Amino acid sequence: MTLGTTEGHAPQMSADDLRSAVSALVEATAALTGAGSDVWGLLSAEEREDLYGRCQRARNSMVLMDADFLRAHEDALPVSVGRRANYLARAFHLTVPEAKARVDAANRVHDAPVRRDGRPDRRHMPALRDACRDGAVSTDSVAAVHRAIDRLPRTLHARLTEACDAPLADLARSHGPAAFHGLGPRLRALCDIDDPYTDEDRARRRTLSLGKQGFDGMSRLSGLVTPELAAMLRRVLCDLGNSGDLLPDTAVDRRTPGQRYHDALAAALASSYSCLLYTSPSPRDRTRS
Repeated sequence: MTLGTTEGHAPQMSADDLRSAVSALVEATAALTGAGSDVWGLLSAEEREDLYGRCQRARNSMVLMDADFLRAHEDALPVSVGRRANYLARAFHLTVPEAKARVDAANRVHDAPVRRDGRPDRRHMPALRDACRDGAVSTDSVAAVHRAIDRLPRTLHARLTEACDAPLADLARSHGPAAFHGLGPRLRALCDIDDPYTDEDRARRRTLSLGKQGFDGMSRLSGLVTPELAAMLRRVLCDLGNSGDLLPDTAVDRRTPGQRYHDALAAALASSYSCLLYTSPSPRDRTRS
């Protein structure tokens, strides 16, 4: 297999070269995972750490393979991020969080700075891609960058992407993935804006999801609520979530704060929904009228 190089270190490969590279990777992985601790024990501590570090850098750089695969496979993928993650999880035996991290990272470090419609891809971060190729950045770190930018107002996305690309790549090389925690405040400082969010931005980010029932019948509730809904929830918790609320006067309240908040929300929903049932026509009645 003969590989050339172009500007930016991108290898020029044929389809046969790619097939050979994947086969070589599978063989090398089988050899590494089959070596066993006894073989690793034959090395000095210094050499063990050196070889393991090289393996980790190679593992980190695989984020580019993920990104380029997803870019090439785009026509076969669902449109939404959530469905793409679910597809990857099912097809390649990943957890959904792992799959979503790959989808998020691919938005930033794929190899095509121009969209298929000819417009420039404002999400593309070439310096970060180079850092990934060097093994300095992992999938989770690139995904964290994407999420931190995406959480800010859309009007800032292109400006932030261009401004923080090179600094983040340098930060990754000098301080490693740990430097990517808590990026949101740093990015806002980069734009010199205390509160860049508008009501439209908050409306765009609002979400609520109720997970499937677990083996014990319980379901996980998660999401991100607007300030208005948060204020209503706090009022419910303040009125009904104190110690002793919703219990008989003589009862001893042994509930945790989380349990009291759960019961307060359940009581408020039950009360409000009951009122709606009595005051609003049913869907069947509305259809008849």
